This record gives sequence, structure tokens and C-alpha cells, in this order.
Amino acid sequence: MIDWSQVITAEAKLAAQAEAVPQEVSRFQARAGLIVYGEQIGRSSLLDEVDGLIDGLAAGDMGLSAVQVRVIKEAWANALVIRRDSPALNLIFPALGLTLPEQLDALFVIAASQVA
Repeated sequence: MIDWSQVITAEAKLAAQAEAVPQEVSRFQARAGLIVYGEQIGRSSLLDEVDGLIDGLAAGDMGLSAVQVRVIKEAWANALVIRRDSPALNLIFPALGLTLPEQLDALFVIAASQVA
């Protein structure tokens, strides 16, 4: 007989997985995570790709205003913490050909494990 109290629903499983993904990492962890994750997916230059994409952003790219571009560049250069729910990150990640939320979640898990 099936003990239905022990059956994990798909919703509960997704919620548990979401809780396991860190919602923020330090700037160092994010950058180190891009290096490590990039190696794992065969893109050893992933950190350089992100840096280049952000450095090259201009008003009008991806529908961004000049102010939004300046804020993104400032955040990437100086933020102490990178949040998983960052609108900029969720815009930039797909522009690199990476998937949301799967690959972004994997990046944050790896990044959180990096220690300076």
C-alpha cells in the first residue's frame, strides 16, 4: 500500500530545489563561479564573455536605456553582492546563450562554494 504522506509532489520538489540555490553570492564568488562553471560547460572564457558583454553595452541594446546601462556597469564593477533575482543578470544571461533558470541556478550553486 502506498503511504501518500511520503509522496513528494512536483511542486514540493521544485520548492526544495529553489531553496537549495543561493539567492546571493559575493562579487568574488560570482566571478570565480563564472570561471569554474565556464570550464564545466566548455566555455573557459565565460567570465571574459560576461565582462565583454557588460563593457560593450550601449543604450538601446536589449531595450536598455542609457541610465540602465550605466547602472548595470556600475553594479558589475562595484557591487559587493550579486543577487540571483537581479533583473540585469536575468537579461544578460540569456544574451550569452545560457538558460534560465537551470544554468543560472547551477552557476549560483557553484559560485556559493567558492572561497577566497
